[in-house]
This record gives sequence, C-alpha cells and structure tokens, in this order.
Amino acid sequence: MRLVRGLAPLLCAGALVVSAPGAASAQPSGCSVLAGTGGSQTLSTSNGFVTHMWTPRLRCNDGRYIQADSLVHFEASGYTNMIGNVLFRTDGRELRAATARYFERLGRLEADSAVELRDLTQGTVITGEELLYLRPGPMRTEENLHVSGGRPRALLYPRRDTLREDAPPPPDSITPYEVVADDIYLVGEQYFQAEGSVGVVRDSLLAFGDSLNYDQVGGALDLTGRPARVVQGELDLQGLSVRVLLPGDEVEEVVARDEALLTTDSLDVDAPFIRIFMADGVLDRLVAAAPRTPGAPAAPQPQARPGVPGEEEDSVAPIRARATSSTLTMEADSLDVYAPAERIQSMIAVGGARAVSTVRDSLNSADTPEDILHDWIEGDTVKAAFLSVPSDSDPSGEEIVLESLEARLNARSLYRLEPDSTQRADTTAFRSRLPVNYTEAAGILLLFDEGKIVEMKWDGLQRGIQLQPVRRPDDAPRTSGGGDDR
Repeated sequence: MRLVRGLAPLLCAGALVVSAPGAASAQPSGCSVLAGTGGSQTLSTSNGFVTHMWTPRLRCNDGRYIQADSLVHFEASGYTNMIGNVLFRTDGRELRAATARYFERLGRLEADSAVELRDLTQGTVITGEELLYLRPGPMRTEENLHVSGGRPRALLYPRRDTLREDAPPPPDSITPYEVVADDIYLVGEQYFQAEGSVGVVRDSLLAFGDSLNYDQVGGALDLTGRPARVVQGELDLQGLSVRVLLPGDEVEEVVARDEALLTTDSLDVDAPFIRIFMADGVLDRLVAAAPRTPGAPAAPQPQARPGVPGEEEDSVAPIRARATSSTLTMEADSLDVYAPAERIQSMIAVGGARAVSTVRDSLNSADTPEDILHDWIEGDTVKAAFLSVPSDSDPSGEEIVLESLEARLNARSLYRLEPDSTQRADTTAFRSRLPVNYTEAAGILLLFDEGKIVEMKWDGLQRGIQLQPVRRPDDAPRTSGGGDDR
C-alpha cells in the first residue's frame, strides 16, 4: 500500500536531527531549525554523545517536517526517543502519536498513544494505540506496518491507479472502506491485512470475519472465519472463507467456500461452494456446486429417491447443492441460477437433479401419506423456468411464479391430481388420499399455471401410472340399520 512509502525517508530525517554532536546538533545537516524550537543540549558520555532538543521544529531540504515536545538522541546506538505531540510529515504522508521511538540501525519505528497514520493524497487514515513500522532492509524486502490496541480503525480508500475511470475522480468523491479489527497490517504497497473480529463497511456492503486480506492491486478481498460473511443489499452470503472480487472498485463476484450459505429475499442456497456474479451492484447469476478434488471419487448417489411409491429412501445423502424458494426446492451436484436484476428467470440443476414443488401443498391434510406430500420431478438435468406477473397483493409490484419444470435423461415425476367430486364429498372414507400420476421417460416437461400442473409432455415414455384412491373396507359407510354395507 502506498500509505507507508514515505516513512523510510522520513525516518532518515529523524536520524539527521540528532546525528551530529555538540552545538551542530541544533541545526543538523540538510535540515533547518524553524521558529518555535526551544533549543538543544549535547552531552558527552562514556557511550558517546547524547543530544536533547526542546520543542524541535525542523524542515529538511526535501520538504520533510518533524516536530515533538522533546527529543533525545543516543548517537552510539542510533536510538531516538520523541515525546509529546510527535509529528512526522513527508511526501504527502503524516504520522501523529503521543510518543515515538526510532532504532536507526534496525530500521524500526515504534509509536504509542493516539496513533494516527494519514495519507494526505489518497485520504487513507489508520488509527490505534500502538504502531510498529519496519522499513525494507537486508532482512526484509518490503515495508511492514502493524497497528494495534484499542480496536484499530482504517478508512481505506481504493488506490486511484486501479480505478476504471479514464480520469480518476477527486478523493472526496470516493467512498472508503471502513475497517475495524484487533490488529491492522500493511505489507508493502499492495496488501492490507486485518486480524481479530474484523468488520468492514462501505455503502451497502458489509463484511465480517476472523481475518481479512485485501489485495489493492488485484482487487480481491478475502475473509476467513466461522463463518466469514458478506452482505450486499438483499444478499447475505457466508462460508468458512469468502472472496470478494472488486477490480476497478466495483463488486463483480463474491465466492464462498465450505459450508456456504446464501440468503436473499426470494431464494436461499446452501452448498459447499457458491459463486455470485454481480451487475451494477445486484445479483445477476449464481453457481452452487459440490466441487470434486482432482482424482477423488465422485460423491455417492442414492440408488432410490424418496417420494417414489414402492421404493425405499436412501439413508446416506451425498454433499449437494440446494436452492429453496417459497414454492420450489431444487437439489443437485450443481445449480446454475439466472436472475438478471435479482429477478429469477431460470434454475438449472445438473447431476442427480431433483425439484420439489410445494405450491399445491394446500391439498395435504394430516392424513396425507408422506410419499405424496409434494409434487416432484427429477433426472440427470432439471430446469425450472419462471415468469414475472403482476402481484395480487401489490398492484404496482410483481412476483415471480413457476412456469415449467423439465427433466432430461432418466427423467421421472410424480404429481397429485385434484380429487374428483366423489372423493371431495366423502372425505371420511378417502382420508385425503389423492389421485397420483407417476411417469418415467427420457424427458418430461411439466407446465404450470398459478401453481397447478396444466399440461404434461414427454418423449421416450418408459412407464406411466395414474393411481386413484379406493375406499378401504373399514371405511365403508354404515347402513341406516347400523349393519355394514359390504
């Protein structure tokens, strides 16, 4: 990050202030003593000269400025101690603190109490109680900065040379990232890091995690934690790790891995891996999957799926991707959801795919058998298509409704039919048992209208069964004389 680029020459200025012994220390080489400087005194000791300056106010030939209430320099060790209202300013950067210590030979600067590090060009500000700066040298190739104590806070402005505009906007028109953590680090000019209960706020973007790593050049923000979490508008995504890709300072993608969970106003998704594609700050498309490690065997697939009459449920469910709306649940090895401007148009499920509709669950009662509680369709691939229609509850709004479900390859479906007039009239005898259509084919297409299946199409029909409930012997009505009518 450029925030610390100017600190190394600044520190050299600290050495110049006190490197010359005797009276010359009042006006070090390359620097001028300004009005307001109280004076200086140099003592000769067995360990070399020690220089004390009161209210030093110094400006160097290259524009650096240094001041404090007092300053003591030990020539033999190259150690400088600055006490009270310490200020370094150089090359558009400024450091303020109550006290500071500089170890010239180690390239080490320490500052304490009310620390504030400011980039006067970019506008970035980091505050905390303690600062440790290590300049590049034989032991390290990049600058390192660590701010801690009192929950450090950073107002982090995007680097102007990474913005997409041909003419970068003025700093006051750019919204910074506000970062709060237990510890804040800068590594070179590129990496910003934070550790310990990290929180990030920028406009409608909120992010949380145990740690954060921000690559300012590459435009990637990585969060880890249990869980890491990113909230953007109505999207709420979490996982053990979350990456936000924001090249040019615009959020383009958000990726969650391991125990990933997405919550929105209209759709919830959980999977080992979720990738969201954004357009103009809102959801455009998402992919959810259970990715395989190269060379690893595929996840076990159930031999029989629940809901098919005569088949048993598989007791071991593989790791799957699942999307759930108010009326539809889809599950598969991978899901691809197209939702331009956050309006769902389609969901495609691939790999042992299954879709369950709950639109017609009003047909159920306490006596409805578990196998026919919902309508469902499955196949190697299942596609759901949606329509936007005027909202019944809001005349000026709209709502998303299911238009069709289509399964391809090893397709099968089960859906309930409306009970006929006899079944509706004799609810005691039929106990809410519903007519059922079960189909197996190479491909099946179900068309919906207001949640009801109005048409079914298929190709490569293998089996088609329509079951009508029958009156059970013990359900037969009694005669007027009390005997059984058999």
